[in-house]
Amino acid sequence: KNLVSALNSQDQVSILQVSDRVELLQDWTLDFKQGAQVLDTKLLSGKRARLSDGLVAAVSQFGELPVGSRHLVLITDGVETPGGKLDRTEAVKRVAASNAVVHVISYTSVSRETLNDARRIVRDRNKSTTPDEVVNSLPKDPGYEHIRRLHKPGGKTIDLDPERLRRIREYDEAMRGAEWQLKFLSNETGGHFSLPESVDEMIADGSKLARLIDSEYVVTYKPKQAVASAPAGEVRRIVVVSRRIGLTVVSRRSYVAVGKPRI
Repeated sequence: KNLVSALNSQDQVSILQVSDRVELLQDWTLDFKQGAQVLDTKLLSGKRARLSDGLVAAVSQFGELPVGSRHLVLITDGVETPGGKLDRTEAVKRVAASNAVVHVISYTSVSRETLNDARRIVRDRNKSTTPDEVVNSLPKDPGYEHIRRLHKPGGKTIDLDPERLRRIREYDEAMRGAEWQLKFLSNETGGHFSLPESVDEMIADGSKLARLIDSEYVVTYKPKQAVASAPAGEVRRIVVVSRRIGLTVVSRRSYVAVGKPRI
């Protein structure tokens, strides 16, 4: 919501949800208030993550617009549930061919903090999940005193479940691999990769990213080999540099030349 609200009023936004399935929550719109409402009412968590399918769906969304400035923002840990229609390699190829700039706000650091606590075998015991109102409504009979004591925090818990620890380890490894992939994708397309350490930092990164998106310049050049004569899908490497000392240029490192189909 912070990202959407900080964009230029002339920007169009579209919102996709990638969980158990890929779902278009909001088609292209200039109404940022509507976008915020959609995020409040339709955004749900799921047990799966169909990220690659979501990347392809985002490319299809761009296909409905005229050629121009295109930015794809991913807010994700990058982990994907097996069983999707496409693998990550094919999805990344399609994103690259769309010539969209990919930005990533990754919450892997935030998730890793939770994992570090979850993988502890011995932990401080918090109070039970039973609502206080329920416990307070119990009869004043001494027979319920044991339940009241269990509800209060205190003591230690010991968890020796090897299956749970295995799942935690696999998730951590998957996040590390996905982090590298998404960082590579954002660098190749001239985007920004953000790795906030807290939820508050994630929220702040949203408005920073909006300013970066609306600060984009379009630079054109005439290639030695005409784009029209290039075979479809040809990848052309480019390097954008500045003569101004101390200026950092963030730009895409390649683009896909869409040549005329050959018979």
